[in-house]
Parts: sequence; C-alpha cells; structure tokens
Amino acid sequence: MTYHKGRFLLAGIAPTALLALLLGCANSAMQSPSSAATGEIAGFARYSGQSNDGGITITADSTSGGMTATVLRMLGRSVGAARTLAAQATTDSAGAYTLTSLAAGTYTVYASSQNSLEKAVTTSVAVTAGKTVSASDLTLTPTGSIAGIANINGATSGNLGIVVYIAGTSYAAMTDATGAYTITGVPVGTGYTLVASLANYGSATTTVAVTAGAATTAATLSLGTQPDLLFALSLQTYGQSANLTVPGYWRNGTVTLLPTTTAAPNGGANGVTANGTDIYIAGFLQNGATTSSQIPVYWKNGTMSALTLPTNAYGWAKGLTIDPSSNILVTGAVYSTATNNPQPGYWKNGTWIPLSMSLSNGDGTAPWGETFHGGMYISANGDVYVGGSLQDPVLNYSVPVYWKNGVPAVLPSVAGTQGGYVDSMDIGSASVFYATGALQDSNGPVPAYWINGGEPTVLPMDGLSTTTANGETWGPDFIGTDIYSMGMVGTWNSGTSNMPVYWKNWKLQTLPVPPGVGGLGGYSGWAYIVGSDIYIDGTLSSASGLNIPVYWKNGKVNVLDIGTYAGASENMTILSF
Repeated sequence: MTYHKGRFLLAGIAPTALLALLLGCANSAMQSPSSAATGEIAGFARYSGQSNDGGITITADSTSGGMTATVLRMLGRSVGAARTLAAQATTDSAGAYTLTSLAAGTYTVYASSQNSLEKAVTTSVAVTAGKTVSASDLTLTPTGSIAGIANINGATSGNLGIVVYIAGTSYAAMTDATGAYTITGVPVGTGYTLVASLANYGSATTTVAVTAGAATTAATLSLGTQPDLLFALSLQTYGQSANLTVPGYWRNGTVTLLPTTTAAPNGGANGVTANGTDIYIAGFLQNGATTSSQIPVYWKNGTMSALTLPTNAYGWAKGLTIDPSSNILVTGAVYSTATNNPQPGYWKNGTWIPLSMSLSNGDGTAPWGETFHGGMYISANGDVYVGGSLQDPVLNYSVPVYWKNGVPAVLPSVAGTQGGYVDSMDIGSASVFYATGALQDSNGPVPAYWINGGEPTVLPMDGLSTTTANGETWGPDFIGTDIYSMGMVGTWNSGTSNMPVYWKNWKLQTLPVPPGVGGLGGYSGWAYIVGSDIYIDGTLSSASGLNIPVYWKNGKVNVLDIGTYAGASENMTILSF
C-alpha cells in the first residue's frame, strides 16, 4: 500500500483481506456519532368501519444503512437484502402507534393483519433525527370467516365435494365428508347470500353476516336429491312410422309404457299433473295410423279411463287439471267423423261438455272450433277459463277465443293478420288476465299475447324478419315476479327449422340445442321452479326427423334417455311426494 498526493493505492492485497477492510469501514460508519441521533414515526392504522382498531401490526423497514450494494455484490448476495427491519409496534384500540429509535432516512411503514382483506397497506415516511414525524393514516378492510355444514338430505357422511359460495363473489369452499366447510377472508358485512350446490342435487341458500376477526356459524344447508321429474311422452320405435306411437312417461331415468287396448294398441300421452300422491296423464289411443280411430283417455296412477264421445265422433285429450273440488277436468278436441271438423269442449269427470260456438263479435255461430293443449285455467274463485279458436263464418278464418264459465269471448287481432288462437291463460297480480297464443298472417302463425282482453302484442323474434318469421307461444307461467311464456320461432314455412325459445317478461330468450340432436329444431314446453333452479321441458327433432325429449335446467340442455325409443315430450311436471 502506498500513498501519493492524498490518494491510497492498494496493491498486492488478497481479495479476502480487501473485503475485511471494506466491511470494517462500513461498520465504523454505522457506529459514528452522526448516525446515533434518532427520530420517531407516529400515526394511526384502522379497520374500516370498526370501533376497535387494536392489534394491527406496524413495521418499518429501510433501505438506508447496513451493507452497501457494492459489498452485497461482492458477497454474491441480492441487492434486495439491503432492506432491513428497523422497528415494529402494535396499534392500541384507537389505532395509534409509535415507532421509536429510527435513524434518519426514508422508511416504508406497513400496517398488516391476518383479519384484513389487503393483508398489508403501506406509506412512505422520511425520518429526521430528533423529531417525531406523523405518517399518513393507514386503513385496512376487516374480514371474518364463515363456517358451517352443508349436507345431502341431512346425512352426516358422504358429503364430500359440495361447493359452498357467497353469491356474486369468488369466496367459496368445498365440504369434507362430514359436510364441514370454512370460507375465510370475507369482508365484514351483512346480508350475504350463502349458496350450497352439487350437481344433480340442486342448491340451498341462507343469509349470513360476517364479523371482523370472528367465525360466523351459518345455518345448515341441506340439499335434496334431483327433483322428481315426470314427462308425458309419445314414444316411437326406431324404424316405424311417426304415426305409430305408444303412450308412456319418463320418471327419473325410467321409461314406463302406459296400458292400451287390443283394439287400439297405439296412442300418445299429452298432459300430466299431480294431485296429492296421484299422477294423472291425459292422452289418446288409436288403431295403427288411423286418426279417425282415436279415443280420448286419461290414466290415473297407470290405470286407464276412457272419456265419453258424442255420436259419430273421435277425439283426443290434451291437458288435464284438478279443480279445488277434486273434479277431473280434461281439455281436448272432438272431431266429426263426417266432416273431420273439431268441436270445442272439455271433459268433466269423464263426461264431454261442449262449449258454445256463438261468436261475441256479432258474426253468428261458428261451424266449428277447437280448444288447445294448455288451454284451461281455474282461478282462485273457481272460474273455469278455456282457450281456443272459432271459425268465423263471415271472416272465413278462425278467430282467437277464450271461454269463461262456458261463455265465449273473441279477442282482437292485429291489422294484417287473419285470426289466430288462444293456447293458455293465467291471472297475475292485481287480477290481471293474460292470454297467450298466436295470430295468423300470410306466412303462418306469429306469437302474441293479450292482457285483459285488449289489443294483442306480437312477441319479438330477434334476428328473424318480421315479414317471414313464424312462431307460437304458450304459457304464461308466473315464477316469482317474472312471467315466462314458452314456444318456438323460425321461418319453417320457408323450409327453415323452428327453434326452441322462451320469453321472460316478454323478452326473447334462446335455448341451446346440442350438436347433432336438434337438426330440425324443436320447441319448449312449460317452466317450473325448484328452489332457485328453473326447469323447462321440450322436444328437439334430429336431422333424421326423430323426436328427442329434453329439458333445460338453468339454460343447460339435458337429453332424456328413453332407450330404444324416439319420442316427443308433450308435458312435464315435478312431483313433490
């Protein structure tokens, strides 16, 4: 080592000796009297919206002092290691803290808690020796947790894999075999909707509040099994004529054929309902493909009963309702064997009750008329509504009609249309009367609805030309405060298939069709709700022309397994016994 004009020249010194020399210089600098004077940082860290802010951990670290970056590189260490913990404190109940004995320099102050959403928030503070510096306030979002049990039908084991989540958020957990779960790190709040869900078992919900730093025990969430679904079917054996169907039903994966007769071995099932533990299915029998041999029938718990017919008539049953007095009311159509024209009416406890064909618009008496599949509604006070159409002899087309306690009322049409029909009716809140069906224009039917017998409104058929589009609708079904109307739209009079849709609050909603299944489109049937799940039944037509029964659960399509048959789903119900 030599000295020359105020400079040192280090020569012939081993690297380890040089490193020791540099470290010694650094340590001497840290212990110099100029760095011995210290300052303080004071401030507040709080939980948002809480009255007790104690227990928040406050730390300060610094990049000043300690080993220099040059020394750290020589040692082969990361330069980041130059950051060192300088002080630590804990807030009191008011959120106050003080960090003492801090050398002059710039510090990052952290407020952290395991019971906060952010885990840590920071601010930067410059400390001056001999002074107390006020830091900016630090605010944490307080959190808590939710713990509980979710199970299947109250079971204490076999509950692994139920997903429990807070609706509208990403906070979720999965149950163990006992059904236990814990959701952590949930922001403090009230009115959270907690949902438990498992495929094929539906969902269950409850409401919870979350408290800061605490575990809230939620009410037990118990899932039921898959709802007891029952579909009325007209079944067709592959390779046979579509007219050679047989009546049956599908219930939770099993197809059951309904009894027929030797004289009429064919037929179909059109409507289904349940009353208590009794299951009723309306339909018809026929001999082969001869429609004039049709016999209207219904089955109660699998036992068939024939419905009476006028002389020289045939017919079929479409829909079935049990009124408050336990009368069995069946809608349908009866046809004259001489003219094949339909006559409107319904059966009450097996006896045919014809409906008046006197037109309320002053055009005389209709020569024929028809009632429709879903066209019966029983009001709370016992009024019987039936929907259909009557052939107007003056206008020479069918006009939309409903009967209230047997008295017909013609509903108005839209200019440019030629009549139409009423399929279904319902009465909503404030005694508002709704009717759905279709109007007829030069291209075919278009879906429409009437409110309190006023002018009809044509339902939207988004993406389809209003001059060439077709459609039909039935319902309406009230689910909570929403009104659903089912149906189909398309341009099938131009050779394009119709597609299954529904309207929610009169706005069009499309339903998905699985590839290779609905080549020729299809239609939706009726809507039902179980818990928070919405089920819609329907039928799709394959490219080969075979009918395929399906249902949609919350918009996801499910194809019914009906074994060696093809078939149309004419109606569905959800059993509760």
